[in-house]
Amino acid sequence: MIFTTPSAAQPHEPAPLAAPFAWPRLLRPIAVLCLLVIGMGMAACSQTSSSSAAQRKTLPHRRVYTICFYGLAGHNPTRTFGNEWLQTLAVHAQAHLYRWDQPLEALSDLLTRLDAHANHNITRRELAGVTIRVIGYSWGAITAANFVQMLNRCAYATTSGWKAAEPIPVALLITLDPVNFVHTTTGVSANVKTYINYYEDRGGYSHMRCSWPEVNRTLVLGNNFDALLSGDYLPSKAQGTHEIDVDKKWATRKVYMRFTPPDFPTTPHGVNVAVSLAGDQVNHDTLPWFVYRNVLRDLNACN
Repeated sequence: MIFTTPSAAQPHEPAPLAAPFAWPRLLRPIAVLCLLVIGMGMAACSQTSSSSAAQRKTLPHRRVYTICFYGLAGHNPTRTFGNEWLQTLAVHAQAHLYRWDQPLEALSDLLTRLDAHANHNITRRELAGVTIRVIGYSWGAITAANFVQMLNRCAYATTSGWKAAEPIPVALLITLDPVNFVHTTTGVSANVKTYINYYEDRGGYSHMRCSWPEVNRTLVLGNNFDALLSGDYLPSKAQGTHEIDVDKKWATRKVYMRFTPPDFPTTPHGVNVAVSLAGDQVNHDTLPWFVYRNVLRDLNACN
């Protein structure tokens, strides 16, 4: 048997140390870049929030917009008696006046005023506190009905370049003797809160009684064209609708007002004379004059 002598134990050499982990060094520029991006984002958010706060401050708490549409009268819409009194209404209501054929101009002007952020998107917040009132006479009344339809459509499709978060509400729509012929409308849309229609269906001429110590005469208003015109009711989906056939419902009612009638002679006491007209004598020309005070009350009630 052969015995072997174990060799002397060799000293154990320690394992070499591993190279230091290199990831942190690689991550440093990435971390710095991330911090820069986060810092820029926070600054942008802060700037956006501050600008939004500034925009919130610039929005008035309550805004009233009144739009009026003349009736048909060529290039001089005030040459008719009815349009003259519509203009008088507009002045008292501080309204923006447009011809019957300018609905797109009126729409663009109104939406520009509503669009506080100038991004062609009308938000619910931009509509908060807004009161819109629309008045139209004759063909302008038809335009007014179509105008509120366009405000309603803004919620469903881009209209004249604008889109709204919801149908733009109209607090009050007043139509004065709408002539729904040739220039037509399908009626009043559901975004209208209150719709009031003053109309007459007798046509013909009006005989206004002018009384003054030196003058006692009857003023006949209307021409061969206006005598053929009369208004009518309009279909309505408004939340509240009031149709008033003036020459029937208010046939015995008399309206008295002092003003200067057209082509009226000057008197020693001035040109303002007392004028009266009964409801059953109202025609297309004189209806805006006859319901003038009623419309002012309607507008004040809507404020």
